[in-house]
Amino acid sequence: MKTLSLALVLAAAVALPAMAQGFTAEGIMAMSDTNKDGAISKDEATMFPPGVFESSDTNKDGKVTLEELKVALAAMQGGGGAPPARPAQ
Repeated sequence: MKTLSLALVLAAAVALPAMAQGFTAEGIMAMSDTNKDGAISKDEATMFPPGVFESSDTNKDGKVTLEELKVALAAMQGGGGAPPARPAQ
């Protein structure tokens, strides 16, 4: 149920502007990442409803990367998504 709620909230918040660039993580990133550093900060997440930024920022570093956004969208679309792979050390 939480995933469905998150999906509905984020979809409603970004659907119209995202349709212009395609409802993809890349399209949302392009619209939201105003300083073009490759991540969406809390300040840049103006179209995200309350709680969506926090739930998308899975590593809690204060920004949503493209990989985190892809996982969030996959979860909203019922795919569940997998956490981003960590680089080998």
